[in-house]
Amino acid sequence: MKTKLALAAVAAFGMLPLTAAGASAAGASATSAASATLAGPASGSAKLIVVYLENHSLGQIVGNPDAPYLNSLWTSSSAEQFTQFYGVKHGSFNNYAAFAVGEALASGASKAGQFSNTTVWDQLSGAGDTWGVYEESVPTACYKGATFFGATGEYKIGHNPAMPFASIADNPAKCDDVKPLSALVVSKLPDVSFVTPNLCDDMHGVSASVASQHHYTQCVTDPDLVKRGDSWIMKQVQKWTANDTNNVAVLIMFDEGEHSDSTGRGGTKGGGHIYAVLTGKPVTGGQNSGQYNAYNLLAGVEKTYSLTRLGNAATSTPIDLP
Repeated sequence: MKTKLALAAVAAFGMLPLTAAGASAAGASATSAASATLAGPASGSAKLIVVYLENHSLGQIVGNPDAPYLNSLWTSSSAEQFTQFYGVKHGSFNNYAAFAVGEALASGASKAGQFSNTTVWDQLSGAGDTWGVYEESVPTACYKGATFFGATGEYKIGHNPAMPFASIADNPAKCDDVKPLSALVVSKLPDVSFVTPNLCDDMHGVSASVASQHHYTQCVTDPDLVKRGDSWIMKQVQKWTANDTNNVAVLIMFDEGEHSDSTGRGGTKGGGHIYAVLTGKPVTGGQNSGQYNAYNLLAGVEKTYSLTRLGNAATSTPIDLP
């Protein structure tokens, strides 16, 4: 297996647009991106963790005193800030599917094995590379239920980029790589990880009645949701990156912006202007002004691991992931 940078994706919060989009809808231009790049690991493979947060636009996070950690990364000289990152389309699952299969699946996910698309997880497995999808508040690996009310928040299958696809849900070996977040071991990270917080920790929230019934705190409206989510992601990233020998890069982004924000990549209609930051030891800091969305992220992973481009990733400029 070649030495590669594995990205840890975190479900990111939606953000309000800060500037008008101006690049081509085909993807980010090489000349539009700033010079910030990822440095290769000193030894061994770096690991990527992608985390998606939920339903906040950029302007709701940047400058918000209730999100001190996310704002510290936005101004950090050692983090890479993507200033023109957009949701693909409104409706959360569109943006999880965009990264997983290169398509926005507007019907949403309501059950395990619902869709027949080939996924990036299938591609990685077929190439001999490793991956893991970590869902906070699921009770077991390969959990096929649509929801689960955990001790600290609710799990929802529509925020899972793996279980809605039959190639994962119906394959015991692959299904076992979709695990509770508690199963994530930093010293044993796969090449590519995707982390989804529960609905209380990802800034999405639940109804007041659900919060009361399950004793969830800070889980209904802002500013509580932003405060709780910011604290949660800070603790997780600090834990994942505490040991410099792990060479972990964490991409924190939102799935979509608030619903009134319909800006998209290249000035087209989309899922809103969102916060996206890459942090960790392998990252060389700086602002990246390329026009990106989840298709560009998928293209970047596929380029890094020499995989065929799925769906709309085929016409999207890859985010450069050494």
